[in-house]
Amino acid sequence: MLAMSYRQLKRVSKPLFALLAICVVAACKSESSVADAASSTTTPMSTSGAAPGASPTPAAASKGGPVTVEDARAFLKGFFASEADRQALTRSLIPTNDQCESIFSNKDVAKKVCANFLAHDAKDLQSKSIGPRGEQSELLVFASTTDELRANTGNATSFPGGYRKIAADLKPGLQVFAWKFAKPGAKSGMAFDGLYHVDGKWFLVSHPWRAMRTHAGPVGDDVF
Repeated sequence: MLAMSYRQLKRVSKPLFALLAICVVAACKSESSVADAASSTTTPMSTSGAAPGASPTPAAASKGGPVTVEDARAFLKGFFASEADRQALTRSLIPTNDQCESIFSNKDVAKKVCANFLAHDAKDLQSKSIGPRGEQSELLVFASTTDELRANTGNATSFPGGYRKIAADLKPGLQVFAWKFAKPGAKSGMAFDGLYHVDGKWFLVSHPWRAMRTHAGPVGDDVF
């Protein structure tokens, strides 16, 4: 007979329901594994906190680009170190003749300025150490381009006026730095100028207009 008694139907349906429950549990576990796998392939964060391909942070963007005031400041903070370290850092600023000439567009001026600078000021840098004196605990850093020095715009007024005499002979587009060691809150102090960063090297060609004369004079004797 096609018809089944209630007891027969109940006996058959029990294993069917059990099998169905097992299938449902297996399906749920499968979906959970897929979700876990998907979450593990999410784009990882870079060390800067941004996903690869995202716009870099300002700090990352400056790497490999033109040096900034903050780059110069980080370097110049080394002069607050011990006397021995100051002497070594001061000597490291002495340029080679090629480095010195690289900042000039006028070759004749470059030869004269660099010959005098390396004969006199470089010796001064060999024998002295640049650094703050007494209560000079603040570092003031200024940046200008050679174009701004030529046009007397931007931060040109933060540099000695003598740059106007020689700015036309400096290579266009270069970044030049000046700095002061000053007492807290003071605007004047022991001042230096002519810090350049070319081909990964910091070097100093200060008071280049003075080097047009026979002797440029001591480095860092201006107060401006």
